[in-house]
Amino acid sequence: MSYPTGNTAGLIIYLFLLIGGLSLFVFLVQKRVQILLTMQKEIRWDRIGERISNLLKLAIGQQQLIKGEFAAGIMHAFIFWGFLAVALNTTHALIGGVLGRAFAFPFLGPDDLLGKFYLVVRDIFEVLVLIMVLFAIYRRALLKIKRMTTHWEAYLILSFIGILMVTDFIMGGAEVAAGGQSASPIANLLAPSLNPAQAHLTFNVNWWIHIVVLFAFLNFLPIGKHFHVVTSLPDVFFLNLRPRGQLVKMNLEDENIESFGISKVEQFGWKVGLDALTCTECGRCSEGCPADLTGKPLSPKEVNISIKEHLYEKAPWLLAKGEKKDWEGRSLVGDVVSKDTIWACTTCGYCEEACPLRIEKVQWLVDMRRYLTMNESDFPPEVTQVFKGSETNSNPWALSASSRADWADKLEVPLASDGDFEYLYFVGCAGSFDDRNIRVSQAVTKILKAAGIKFAILGAEEGCCGDSQRRIGNEYLYQMLVQTNIEVMNGYNVKKIITACPHCFNSLKNEYPDFGGKWEVIHHTQLIAQLLNQGKIRLSGPKSNGITYHDSCYLGRYNGIYNAPRTIVRHLTGKNPMEPDAARTREKGFCCGAGGGRMWMEEKLGKRINQTRVEQLVASGASTFASACPYCLTMIGDGIKETERGETHKAVDLAELVADRF
Repeated sequence: MSYPTGNTAGLIIYLFLLIGGLSLFVFLVQKRVQILLTMQKEIRWDRIGERISNLLKLAIGQQQLIKGEFAAGIMHAFIFWGFLAVALNTTHALIGGVLGRAFAFPFLGPDDLLGKFYLVVRDIFEVLVLIMVLFAIYRRALLKIKRMTTHWEAYLILSFIGILMVTDFIMGGAEVAAGGQSASPIANLLAPSLNPAQAHLTFNVNWWIHIVVLFAFLNFLPIGKHFHVVTSLPDVFFLNLRPRGQLVKMNLEDENIESFGISKVEQFGWKVGLDALTCTECGRCSEGCPADLTGKPLSPKEVNISIKEHLYEKAPWLLAKGEKKDWEGRSLVGDVVSKDTIWACTTCGYCEEACPLRIEKVQWLVDMRRYLTMNESDFPPEVTQVFKGSETNSNPWALSASSRADWADKLEVPLASDGDFEYLYFVGCAGSFDDRNIRVSQAVTKILKAAGIKFAILGAEEGCCGDSQRRIGNEYLYQMLVQTNIEVMNGYNVKKIITACPHCFNSLKNEYPDFGGKWEVIHHTQLIAQLLNQGKIRLSGPKSNGITYHDSCYLGRYNGIYNAPRTIVRHLTGKNPMEPDAARTREKGFCCGAGGGRMWMEEKLGKRINQTRVEQLVASGASTFASACPYCLTMIGDGIKETERGETHKAVDLAELVADRF
C-alpha cells in the first residue's frame, strides 16, 4: 500500500514534520545538556564493561523495578520492552514516509522469514503495552498510590503510547483489508472488520495520526516530567561505580577551592543534574525512608524534584554569557533544600537501593552538610561535643584515650605492640567506651579465643574511625582521624582486620583505601558464621527461641552482608530468624535512626525512628531482637525501654548470643 506521502503535498507536509520534529527535539535536549555542562566535571567513562552490564541489567532488564514491586515493575518493563520492539517498526515507517511507500531493512521485509517472525513479536509486545497502559491508568486513577506523583501529564503520556499502538494495529489491518498479506496476527484479526473500499483512507488517516502523535510525544518529553524516557539509559550508564558505602574524598589542600561542600547547585557534578532530570517521581525512594515515614521534613523524591526545579529556575543565569551579576534568587541550602531536611537524613541508603535507576542521593546531602559544618559552623549544637572529643581524645564521648582498653582488663587480650597476630581486632569507640557495647567486645574476645585465632588490639593507640564525623560534614576532622589510624596500623604491618561495628567496617574497608589504608576487613558476623560452619566453635545447651534479626544499614545495604548474620541465627535456633514484615527486612530493612551521625543528634521532629523500628520488630513475634551493630543495639535497646517493653523483649548482639552458648 502506498503511503500518504506519495504525492508532493503529502511529502512536503511530512518532511516539515520530520525535519521540524527532530530538530526541535535536538534543540530541547541540547538546552538541557547545556545546563549540565555548567556544573562540575566528573569522570564517568571508566570501567566500560561494568557500565554496559549495569545498562543491560537495570535499564534494559528493568531489574530494580521488577525486584522492588513485581506488578508495577512488570507493567513498566513491558511498556519499555514494547517500545524497544516497536522501535524498528517506527524506523521503517519514518523511512517509508520519505520514500512514499512501505520500507523494510534487508531480511526484515513482510515476505522474509525473519520479517514475519518480527511482525509476530511486535504484535505480542504491542498488545502487552496496551494492557499495561490500561493497568497504569487504573493504578493512578483508582488505586491512587500515595508514593506516586499524580499529574495530568502522566495520562497524556499514557494516551500517546496507547494511540501509537492502536494506530499501528489499524494500519496493519487496513493493509490486509485492501488485499495485502501480512504475518501480523492482529492485522489479520482486524481486517474483516474494516471496509475494503475505505481501507486506503483508513490507512492514511491512522498513518498521519501515528506520525503526529509520535513527534508530539518525542518533543513533549524534554519539557515535561517524563524526560527520564530519554535520560534513563545514559543515567544508568554513568552510575557511581565506587563501593556503595564510599563517600567522595575532598581535596582539602586544593588552593582553588571556593568553599568546602556544596552551597550552589552548579557546584554539584553534572551527574547530580542528570539524576535530578531523570527522576521518575515514582516515590519508591520515599516509601521506606525512615525520616519521611516518621514525620521528618525529608522526602528523597521531593529533594530530587526541588533540585531539578532549581536547575531550571537558575538556568538563564547559568547559561548567560559575559559578566554576570550575583545570583539573587533562592539559595540551594536553606531555601531549596531546608536545613532540617539536610540534617534529617540517616544516610541509611534505602532511597538509593529502592530507586529503579539507582539515583545517588546520600552524597548530595552529605555535600550540603559539609558546607554547613565546615564553612558556616552551622550544625546541631549537641554535635559540638562529638567534634571536641574526637579532636582531643579520638572518641565522640570525649573520654580519656588512655582508658580505651579498660574493657579488656583481666581478659588477657594481647596488644598489637606485642606482635605475633593474624587479625587486628578494631574494637571501635562504642565497643571501648559504652557500657552496653563493652559486653559485646568481651563476647567477641571470648569467641576469638575459643576458636584459637591469633588476634590483638591497638588499645590506647586505636582512634575513632571517623564515620560519624564525616557524615556530619566535618571532612577535615575525619581525614585527621584517618591518617592517624593508618599510620598506626601500617606501622604494625596489619593485614587483616576484624570489627564488630558496621560503621568501622565500612570506613576501613571502603573509605580508608582512598587515603592509603588497604587491608582485608571482615565483620564479626562473617567470621562467626564461618567458624560455626567449619565447626571451629561449637554451641552447647538448648536451642534459642524467638529471635528476629535487625539488618544494620551499613552492613546490609552498603556492603551486602545479609546471610552471615542469619546463618548465626540458624545455628542458635535451628531455624531461620522470625523476620519482620518483608517490606522491612534485608534490602528493605528499616534504619534504627543512628546512621549519618544521627546517633549524636537530638530527634526533635516527628516520631522517634528507633521506636518505629521496635514496633516493626515486635510484629515479627520474636522477643529477642538481635543486631550486629553497636549503634543499632543502643537505639533498639532504648526503643524497647521507651515503648515500655523491657520486661518482655530484649536487644542483644549476635556475638553475645553465641558466647553465652559456650
